[in-house]
Amino acid sequence: MNYEVNLYKKPEEGTLRIICNEKNTSCLLWISGYNDYFFHYHISDVLLQNNCDVYALSLKNYNFNVAGDDTTNDIIKNKNLFFCDNFNDYFDNIDKAIEVINKQKCYNKKYIYGHSLGGLIAISYLHKTHDNVQNLQFNGLILNSPFFDFRLSFTFKCILYILSYILHPAYILRKTSLNSLNLLKEYLKNNYDIDQNRIIIGTAPIYAGLLRQMFKYQREIQKNKIQLSLPILVFMSDRECEETRDMTRFPLNKKISELSGDDSLSIADIEKYIMNLSYDVHRIKVKNSIHDILAYKNAHGYVINKLLDFIRD
Repeated sequence: MNYEVNLYKKPEEGTLRIICNEKNTSCLLWISGYNDYFFHYHISDVLLQNNCDVYALSLKNYNFNVAGDDTTNDIIKNKNLFFCDNFNDYFDNIDKAIEVINKQKCYNKKYIYGHSLGGLIAISYLHKTHDNVQNLQFNGLILNSPFFDFRLSFTFKCILYILSYILHPAYILRKTSLNSLNLLKEYLKNNYDIDQNRIIIGTAPIYAGLLRQMFKYQREIQKNKIQLSLPILVFMSDRECEETRDMTRFPLNKKISELSGDDSLSIADIEKYIMNLSYDVHRIKVKNSIHDILAYKNAHGYVINKLLDFIRD
């Protein structure tokens, strides 16, 4: 089965794509990254065949999931897309998703997955709800290039930090340029294992409110205030893409096909903070991988096997 349900009255307030097999006894709750959506059917297909259902969560005003033929850029109509002034909205979405999962069936094992900003949200949720009975239902956390810090100079980060707190939460600091979007689409085609007809790219506004929440929860990780009592599997590239230092702009003097490595985050930051999050951390470095490890077509077999080993333990 593959279908989507609204968690609330309006789809922009949160949806959950359910990909399940009646006989499966494990499940994975999937949280995508910023300006991202669930297109990883090459992963869900393998998980379904290995006793694990997938629940792809689209958070409030955060991203969008795609199904069937609904793949045009016209889907991006939510004027509040990516607006957030409190991660509690996201945590409520996760609570709702867990309610749906528990009503679906009684699973023996449950895992939560987060990519990039989705990883930061998943970690923050687990920490915030560590005394909650629902949290005890998760048997493991899977992270894909988790967003622990901005890959920016110290000075620029300080400026952004100050602006995020003095500006109105709805103030838009930046939008992705059209040129960057076109280059990004080429980059996806060259590096990602994805149906080209399913690529959806829209301008991604960066609101002061969302930025403020990113800084808030990143600082908790950076100051070692978060300790999780469950095993963690983390995927990361073995190198950074040196040509994309500002996280959002692709270089104009290089072919996209020549780029490799994580184009968004610092690998050193991931390594620095990940080991303090849990008593049991499994680090998987993928050679020359892009930011979304699970979509990197050059390492599928290796990555999927590591993922399956983790959920089978």
